[in-house]
Amino acid sequence: MPKSPEPAAVGAGRSADTVSRRESAVATSRHHYTLMKHTITFILLGLLLTGCGRRDAKIQQELTGTWSVDINLKGRQLHSTLIVSPDGSCADEVAGFEDGKIMKTEGSLIATNGALIDIVTKNSWPDSKVPSDILRGRIVSLDDYELIVRWEGMDKDTILKRIKP
Repeated sequence: MPKSPEPAAVGAGRSADTVSRRESAVATSRHHYTLMKHTITFILLGLLLTGCGRRDAKIQQELTGTWSVDINLKGRQLHSTLIVSPDGSCADEVAGFEDGKIMKTEGSLIATNGALIDIVTKNSWPDSKVPSDILRGRIVSLDDYELIVRWEGMDKDTILKRIKP
């Protein structure tokens, strides 16, 4: 166990008690600095997450409305009308199949962290598995008239036109 410093070793006119208090003050100062550094980090992280949440809410609001897209699927021209509600629930109707069949789906289209997640929970197509695969995409562009999405695994962007807000 180390011995306490003698007053002569500490310095002229300073006692071991004075040095001990100074070391304690320095340790306390370091503790406060570390605490503040972590507190600032958590505050900034909270603001960032709040900002992302607000941005997602704004995007979700901008997605609300009726959208239209034409799709070429294996040489067949299909037309889709997608209705998105403010809460992210959506309904889609796809026409242009053989014999005039129409596929109707329901699910959700959710904006999160600048991306879109499309989940189908109900599908009128025979033998469809629900919930179907979850599509994830990145919003390339979104304004009052057009939404462009780059879906994972697809080689072309999907361009949807707003029919009505």
